[in-house]
Formats: sequence, structure tokens, C-alpha cells
Amino acid sequence: MAPTQKLLRRAGLLKLLRTINSATPVGITSLTDPGLRKTGNPFRGNVVKLTRASGLIGWGNSAGESQSPYAQSVNRQRLRENKLADFKAKPRTWGTRLKGTPLVEHVPEGVGNVLYYLELKRQSDWQFFFRIDTGERIDRRELEPWIPARHKNHRQGVQTEITLRDYRLDHIAELRMGGEQYQISEHIADLSRFEVPTPGRAAARD
Repeated sequence: MAPTQKLLRRAGLLKLLRTINSATPVGITSLTDPGLRKTGNPFRGNVVKLTRASGLIGWGNSAGESQSPYAQSVNRQRLRENKLADFKAKPRTWGTRLKGTPLVEHVPEGVGNVLYYLELKRQSDWQFFFRIDTGERIDRRELEPWIPARHKNHRQGVQTEITLRDYRLDHIAELRMGGEQYQISEHIADLSRFEVPTPGRAAARD
């Protein structure tokens, strides 16, 4: 059954996410700067990355106080791989988790205004790249020389990595949750410019 589509402003998205206090499966579409290397890059300043991710939000709200939710998840994975559950998480280096929500609040130094992020325990992540000026899709292989290498988290000591991602709310264009598809009105025009292929056939995993 197709999800019901609803239009939501960014302020409404923040209000909706504040009500999530337990593990909830979601899908997210985000639009971000891909952070490409600049030297010799003919695409410099003219690429947007569209990411379609799925996973859980609010998954850590019921965790105990002895371990962080992240550490608990890693240690459960370690047990599944017949390893000692002795992983300890390092403190978060930026932002403050808002208790009882899947949100992180952050005030960047020198900026002053509050930014909100949605913390996702990622299960899948498909990426697409587009030219900003024309809206045409760019094959990832054309961008490979300028895409920074992603480093595996070796501290977890697992084969199947537990991956957390923080999505800044003003970069979220769609949220799929509870049989609803919320389209963020500030990004409607952006999404209409980009034709996204079926994930798994013409996309790349992070």
C-alpha cells in the first residue's frame, strides 16, 4: 500500500519529531553538499548529493543508564559475532541529545542560531549526484577522484558495523514514517528538478 502524502513545513517537521519517544522505522530523503575535494575538480560548487536512507530513530530512548544506546547496540552486535561485549563509546564531540526525542541540538561556534539534527541508526543508504545548474544526474564514477574516502569504525571490532548518521533538519526533503510520506515544502522545488532512479540499480551505497 502506497504511503499517504502530506505537505509539511520545516517547523512542522521539528514539532513532529519531538513527539517520537520510542524506536520508529523511517525513510529519509536528504539534499546535501557532497563535500568533494576541490583541487582539479571540474564539478566544484555544482553538485548536490541526494541520499535516500532508511533505519530507526528514537531507538535509544528506552536504554538504561549504565551504557549509551550506541554502546549497547555495538555490544549486542559483538555478542552476535561471538565476541566480548566490552565496547565503550566515546562522548559525543558536538551537540546535545534532546532527552526523549531522536533529535540533537547544536549551536555552531560563531553562528549563534540553534541547528537541529535527526539521529538515525542507519540500515541502508543510497546516494545520487546531480548537477545544480541543469538538474542532470552524474554517474558516481565521474566523481570518484574527488569523493573523500570513508573510513571504517575499527573501534567497534565488528564485521557488521553499527552506523549512526545525523541529518540536519534543513537538509531533509522527505520523511517516510508510519505509513505517511511527509514532503517538506521548502524542498518541493528542489526535488522536482531531480529524477531519482530505482535504488539498487543506478545508485551507490555509502
